[in-house]
Amino acid sequence: MARVQAGGGDDRARRERDGQRQRSLEAAFRRTQQEIVHLRGRLRRADAEARTLRAERGTIELEQLLLRGLRRDPAFDWDRYQRRDEPEALDLGADAEPLPVPVWAAFAPEEAGGVDTLLTALPGTDRIRRRRTSTARRRFEQARFDHERGEIARRERVREREVAHRERVAEHLRAVEEHNRGWRELREGVHARDPGCVARLLGFVLRELPLPAGFPRAAEADCSPDAEEATVRVELPTAAVVPPVLAYTASADLDEPDKVRRSAAQVRALHRSVLAQVVLLQLRELFGADPGLRLVRFSGRTGDGAEVLGVEVDRESFDRLGLGVVVDPDAGLRLLGAAFES
Repeated sequence: MARVQAGGGDDRARRERDGQRQRSLEAAFRRTQQEIVHLRGRLRRADAEARTLRAERGTIELEQLLLRGLRRDPAFDWDRYQRRDEPEALDLGADAEPLPVPVWAAFAPEEAGGVDTLLTALPGTDRIRRRRTSTARRRFEQARFDHERGEIARRERVREREVAHRERVAEHLRAVEEHNRGWRELREGVHARDPGCVARLLGFVLRELPLPAGFPRAAEADCSPDAEEATVRVELPTAAVVPPVLAYTASADLDEPDKVRRSAAQVRALHRSVLAQVVLLQLRELFGADPGLRLVRFSGRTGDGAEVLGVEVDRESFDRLGLGVVVDPDAGLRLLGAAFES
């Protein structure tokens, strides 16, 4: 009976230990789950913050178009577009050096010495030596023949490469001269106030104006007979350049963050600011590139026709504007008499 009671006590103790172990495991599992939830929340918040920073950088880039553009000198640098690149050098590769000439010493039989010297007195030894020498001589003559044939082929390849290289050099020099001659003629035409040359220059500087990727570059210009007035038509960016998402917030349930979108009014306001900044920079570029330009009739239209802007401005009015102190680009354009239409 005592043994039965003892056995029952052991069972109870074992069950208690098992239960305690199970409770410990469950508690550890709950803590792990809580840590996972906490870590996932931190990761979601960090991801939302990183995406928000990228969105803010995109917004700042658009808001500071004018400020960044004012850092560059609008005066046209003619020398920058002159080509001075040298033609490529002739590369003969492995054919640059002649093939090594075979020498008899590399083929001649080894001189007899030691025991071989004693064997020269044996009958037939001299015949064997002459046969070895004859064989070596044939190998040497074959090597000389192969070398000469290889040298002929190498010199022919060199000749062909030199001819092709001279042709490439001549073509390169012709292309460089044609390019530079075109720029010299354009420069002379601008200085002579040729309206066609001035119009080409104005269209070029507008297409080359540094703007964010994805902004349109289409531009064309016409000039008055005295080249003092220019009519300029450009394509301006649509509202698609404005990021639709303003910021991100971490989701409570999903790994993908929630998007805080710009309102329609915010999109219109930022787009209008972008248009005003781009136009001011373009006007600055036009007057800066050609000191002889007196007046610009400017019209800009977005690719989808959503916005139309027109302004006629002379150099004196534009200079009085003082872009360096312009806080509101839209207001600056209005001071020049610009009109936005929807």
